[in-house]
Amino acid sequence: MKTRQLRALKMKNIPEINHCSPKSRAYWCYRCKSHNTFNHGYSCKDCGASMFCPAATMPWMIVLCGIGFPLLVFGVGIILIGGGDAGLMCLLIGAFPALVGGMMLYHLRSWFAWSSAQRSKSRRELDLEAMDHPFQPVCEDTSAFRQWAKQFLSSRKVSQLCEKYSSAGPAEEREARISLRVEGEIKPPPPPEE
Repeated sequence: MKTRQLRALKMKNIPEINHCSPKSRAYWCYRCKSHNTFNHGYSCKDCGASMFCPAATMPWMIVLCGIGFPLLVFGVGIILIGGGDAGLMCLLIGAFPALVGGMMLYHLRSWFAWSSAQRSKSRRELDLEAMDHPFQPVCEDTSAFRQWAKQFLSSRKVSQLCEKYSSAGPAEEREARISLRVEGEIKPPPPPEE
């Protein structure tokens, strides 16, 4: 087989990690609607959008919205009863946390809608969705990939995963470990040419 074809076949899907199955402690891309691999700055490798960890974002959103929105309401109330500068000060102080918390709320609503829809699917449906997803994680022996994979697997299993898919064995052995999706059916790869 040609080298270009082997690179394309290297790792179409990592069956040990389903990036379409919701996990609140894993970084999630709001554009791609999956736990894609990321660069060191937590930007999605597929679309470049900033990714976030829902479990880490939730407490910040609660605090920022809990401070910002009451201050905005309080400020408007003071202005309406003729408080003037005190109401304006409340509006100014409340604007920043309300804006940042509101942005977090917007993205978390997308996460909750997606994760709720995903949780209603069977394991098989999630596996098929992961295989059909336009972005497929590629097993690389890089610190960014290891950090991404550790969200789903233990450090030992991540090391085994990297050894399994990036071993220096013959190309046919690496190719044989991969299942290709062809016309809706999962088929093993063709036998190597001799």
